Amino acid sequence: MILKRKLRYILVEASKPFDAANRTVAAGLERALMGFMGEHDYADSNFRVATSCSDRVFVASVNRGSERDVALALAFVKHLDSSPIGLYTIRISGTMRKLLSEYKKLYA
Repeated sequence: MILKRKLRYILVEASKPFDAANRTVAAGLERALMGFMGEHDYADSNFRVATSCSDRVFVASVNRGSERDVALALAFVKHLDSSPIGLYTIRISGTMRKLLSEYKKLYA
């Protein structure tokens, strides 16, 4: 039996420039999310920064079923590595293509 992992993608905007491609910054974000979600729920979500669209916008991938919990935890992140930041969920989708087309509509 072949099981395909179902993912959801979250388009996130930051209040200030945010280098999501930098591994240390992404690790700080992961630690902050783990603090709000708890280790078990964070591990179940399998949160990853999928791609960086600009200096303020990035796409995160999560397991299906945990996208609402991750979006809520992103809203609670107010400090990242001792600097203030706000993270806003723009859209949640099942495909990366849809999110990137939405990004082009909103920010182009």
